[in-house]
Amino acid sequence: EAAKFARERKVPYFGICFGMQMAVIEAARNIAGIAKASSTEFGPTPDAVVFVDEAQHLSPSLLDEIRILADAEGRTNRLQVVLVGQPELQAKLRLPDTRQIAQRVTTRCTIDPLDRDGVAGYVAHRLQVAGGGDRVRFTPQAIDELVAASGGVPRLINRICSAALERGAAAQALDIDAALVTAAALENGIDRKSTRLNSSHVKRY
Repeated sequence: EAAKFARERKVPYFGICFGMQMAVIEAARNIAGIAKASSTEFGPTPDAVVFVDEAQHLSPSLLDEIRILADAEGRTNRLQVVLVGQPELQAKLRLPDTRQIAQRVTTRCTIDPLDRDGVAGYVAHRLQVAGGGDRVRFTPQAIDELVAASGGVPRLINRICSAALERGAAAQALDIDAALVTAAALENGIDRKSTRLNSSHVKRY
């Protein structure tokens, strides 16, 4: 019913129905030999890009389903799949069960941890976007502690800064100092030793 509703009202629909259609189309093309088999729902549309976040958590079988999806529509360059994940994704793509999808990866990019200037700029930008750039600031010592605690990893920076700002608001402090950052990191279970270990394993591909 959902697919029918979307089809009749020309609303883009992406879900289980889409997966079933892809399976039928794949069977028609590769088993029945109907090379041009397709679906009316895949009519003339703009090229699409599918972003799969936290891809390191996907099972090999699910990664293979993504490969089938990309193969089906990738022949005409109408669909591009971008896998986004932590460094563990590289290890998963080296497994025998994921060899086929690994062979189809054309571009690999790695975001290295931010250095001190990068962390300071990132925090200043986020504060400005949030509307507090002219009222709230992280002291230089707080930035130093943030770099040490987060290892320059943006996700950890976000968690620590959010907790530090909450603590600063509770204390009615407009200057977020190193003590607030340290307490915020500990509150989130983040310590310098673990972040140094994790950031040292980030590699460029």
